[in-house]
Amino acid sequence: MKIASRSFIPLELFIACAMMSWGISGGLGGGALFRELALQGRNLEWGLILCGLGAAQFAGAAIEWLLGRRWEAPMLERSVRARCVLAFLGICVWLYILLFIGTAETREPWFSLWLQSPAAAVFSFWAFVQNYKVICLLDPAVPTAQLERTMIAERKQLLRHH
Repeated sequence: MKIASRSFIPLELFIACAMMSWGISGGLGGGALFRELALQGRNLEWGLILCGLGAAQFAGAAIEWLLGRRWEAPMLERSVRARCVLAFLGICVWLYILLFIGTAETREPWFSLWLQSPAAAVFSFWAFVQNYKVICLLDPAVPTAQLERTMIAERKQLLRHH
């Protein structure tokens, strides 16, 4: 059974773009976030971590989106493993951002960052879990016949209702 791992790619692309935008804002910008990071000497660290991981997430998801439609299971498994690892690292970075906000010396209102960080961490966790499920289904060492039968039955039932 060919497993689709593409359903979460748009979400992963969006999270990567958000991460890169905050990396640029804190690493190169001139606003309140940039000034707070400058007080701690963390502009370069912030920019490299967020832009680097965001670019890696974007590239991994975009490559599979553009080229992966006809990949065989081993190649697809490698790609999904990479996306799974990147999603886990994304969770860590979004939690790092929440820690930064909670320990900032000034209390500048970064309301959008305060709202986006927990949501992005949750969505990164969701992408991690879904990618992990796909890895299990693609791994020949993991017995998934029952899960595959259930998924096929659910798809048939959905098709009958449409």
